[in-house]
Amino acid sequence: MMCTEPISMFWNTYIGIVYATLYLCFVAYPIAFQQERSWAPGIGGLAFLGIGCGTLIPIAAEPLLRRIVNLHQKDPATGNVKPEARVSIVCIGAVLLAVGQLWFA
Repeated sequence: MMCTEPISMFWNTYIGIVYATLYLCFVAYPIAFQQERSWAPGIGGLAFLGIGCGTLIPIAAEPLLRRIVNLHQKDPATGNVKPEARVSIVCIGAVLLAVGQLWFA
Protein backbone atom coordinates (compact mmCIF):
# COMPACT_ATOMS: atom_id res chain seq x y z
CA MET A 1 0.00 0.00 0.00
CA MET A 2 2.88 2.36 0.70
CA CYS A 3 4.09 2.07 -2.90
CA THR A 4 0.67 2.75 -4.43
CA GLU A 5 -0.59 5.55 -2.15
CA PRO A 6 1.57 8.71 -2.03
CA ILE A 7 -0.10 9.99 1.15
CA SER A 8 0.71 6.73 2.89
CA MET A 9 4.35 7.07 1.89
CA PHE A 10 4.39 10.65 3.20
CA TRP A 11 2.89 9.71 6.59
CA ASN A 12 5.19 6.71 6.95
CA THR A 13 8.19 8.96 6.32
CA TYR A 14 6.90 11.62 8.72
CA ILE A 15 6.26 9.13 11.53
CA GLY A 16 9.68 7.58 10.89
CA ILE A 17 11.33 10.97 11.36
CA VAL A 18 9.35 11.63 14.55
CA TYR A 19 10.31 8.26 16.05
CA ALA A 20 13.94 8.68 14.96
CA THR A 21 14.00 12.03 16.77
CA LEU A 22 12.48 10.47 19.88
CA TYR A 23 14.93 7.57 19.96
CA LEU A 24 17.91 9.84 19.30
CA CYS A 25 16.87 11.84 22.35
CA PHE A 26 17.30 8.70 24.44
CA VAL A 27 20.93 8.65 23.32
CA ALA A 28 21.55 12.40 23.40
CA TYR A 29 20.11 13.20 26.83
CA PRO A 30 22.73 11.34 28.88
CA ILE A 31 25.50 12.90 26.80
CA ALA A 32 24.08 16.41 27.06
CA PHE A 33 23.17 16.33 30.72
CA GLN A 34 25.60 13.90 32.37
CA GLN A 35 28.78 14.38 30.36
CA GLU A 36 28.49 18.01 29.26
CA ARG A 37 26.82 19.44 32.37
CA SER A 38 28.37 16.98 34.85
CA TRP A 39 25.04 15.97 36.34
CA ALA A 40 24.89 12.81 38.43
CA PRO A 41 23.22 9.84 36.69
CA GLY A 42 20.14 10.08 38.91
CA ILE A 43 19.67 13.78 38.25
CA GLY A 44 20.49 13.34 34.54
CA GLY A 45 17.71 10.77 34.30
CA LEU A 46 15.19 13.41 35.32
CA ALA A 47 15.60 14.95 31.87
CA PHE A 48 13.54 12.05 30.52
CA LEU A 49 10.52 13.35 32.46
CA GLY A 50 9.97 15.85 29.66
CA ILE A 51 9.51 13.01 27.18
CA GLY A 52 7.13 11.30 29.59
CA CYS A 53 5.07 14.44 30.12
CA GLY A 54 5.06 15.12 26.39
CA THR A 55 3.61 11.65 25.88
CA LEU A 56 1.01 11.83 28.64
CA ILE A 57 -0.39 15.28 27.82
CA PRO A 58 -1.71 14.31 24.35
CA ILE A 59 -3.14 11.10 25.80
CA ALA A 60 -5.05 13.14 28.38
CA ALA A 61 -6.09 15.71 25.76
CA GLU A 62 -7.35 13.09 23.29
CA PRO A 63 -11.06 13.48 24.19
CA LEU A 64 -10.81 17.23 23.56
CA LEU A 65 -8.95 16.68 20.31
CA ARG A 66 -11.56 14.12 19.25
CA ARG A 67 -14.31 16.72 19.79
CA ILE A 68 -12.39 19.23 17.67
CA VAL A 69 -12.00 16.69 14.87
CA ASN A 70 -15.69 15.77 15.04
CA LEU A 71 -16.66 19.43 14.50
CA HIS A 72 -15.46 19.14 10.90
CA GLN A 73 -17.84 18.36 8.08
CA LYS A 74 -18.86 14.72 7.82
CA ASP A 75 -18.89 12.69 4.62
CA PRO A 76 -22.57 12.24 3.67
CA ALA A 77 -21.96 8.78 2.20
CA THR A 78 -20.39 7.24 5.31
CA GLY A 79 -21.28 9.66 8.10
CA ASN A 80 -17.64 9.76 9.20
CA VAL A 81 -15.32 12.73 9.42
CA LYS A 82 -12.85 12.92 6.56
CA PRO A 83 -9.29 11.87 7.49
CA GLU A 84 -7.99 15.31 6.48
CA ALA A 85 -9.69 16.76 9.56
CA ARG A 86 -6.85 15.43 11.72
CA VAL A 87 -4.15 17.30 9.80
CA SER A 88 -4.58 20.50 11.82
CA ILE A 89 -3.74 18.62 15.02
CA VAL A 90 -0.70 17.03 13.37
CA CYS A 91 0.48 20.49 12.30
CA ILE A 92 0.36 21.67 15.91
CA GLY A 93 2.40 18.63 16.94
CA ALA A 94 4.95 19.27 14.20
CA VAL A 95 5.49 22.84 15.37
CA LEU A 96 5.81 21.73 19.00
CA LEU A 97 8.33 19.05 17.99
CA ALA A 98 10.49 21.64 16.24
CA VAL A 99 10.24 24.08 19.16
CA GLY A 100 11.22 21.33 21.59
CA GLN A 101 14.27 20.37 19.56
CA LEU A 102 15.40 23.98 19.27
CA TRP A 103 14.91 24.42 23.00
CA PHE A 104 17.03 21.33 23.66
CA ALA A 105 19.78 22.58 21.34
